[in-house]
Amino acid sequence: MDEIETPESSNVAGGTYDPDLRQMTVRFRNGDSYTYHGVDAGVWEGFKSSDSKGSYVHRQIKGRFRHTRGE
Repeated sequence: MDEIETPESSNVAGGTYDPDLRQMTVRFRNGDSYTYHGVDAGVWEGFKSSDSKGSYVHRQIKGRFRHTRGE
């Protein structure tokens, strides 16, 4: 499992990625978290390297992957 913290982000607190399950969890500063299913490693790498984590989630993840809240 890969994990990052994002102190530079005003919206995203951090995230984790499980390559075996292809699940990415994003934790937001407001306390919410979402687990996105079927995420390729390249999407995770893009998230980690993006200048704006919140914008990346909005543009590249939200609406593209099935998700569950609070896992």
